Amino acid sequence: MFEIKYLNAECEEFKYVREIRQNVFIEEQKIDSSEEWDKFDSPEMKTVFVLVYYNGIPVGTGRIINKDSFVKLGRIAVLKPYRKLHAGKAVIESLVKKAKEKGFNDIRVDAQTQAVGFYEKVGFEVISDEEFLDAGIPHKAMRYVK
Repeated sequence: MFEIKYLNAECEEFKYVREIRQNVFIEEQKIDSSEEWDKFDSPEMKTVFVLVYYNGIPVGTGRIINKDSFVKLGRIAVLKPYRKLHAGKAVIESLVKKAKEKGFNDIRVDAQTQAVGFYEKVGFEVISDEEFLDAGIPHKAMRYVK
């Protein structure tokens, strides 16, 4: 059902990563574009991105950032019509798989508070009860425990 591709910002398919994040974060969630795009989206950083396809259509994305002792998943986005088809789960599972292949067992994510339940279902637990704002949206720190 889902096709998974790993890529970096130099790949031609990175344009789909940008389109999905533009749709979800900038248009849907009204995040300012200056807060959405950062140094980890540049080819020089060699960031690993995942792109999830559903029937040939790019529908979800996320990235892995190496933080020395752990990796942080981020910019996880799925186009609205594909959320009920478990495309988000496919994104997370793909990112976790790649992180483990790279030798990391400490896998974290800063989850939007409204999405904490989703992350708990796919194997994460909250590691700090305190909320913090990222791009004006409440978040909680979480760690993968499966």
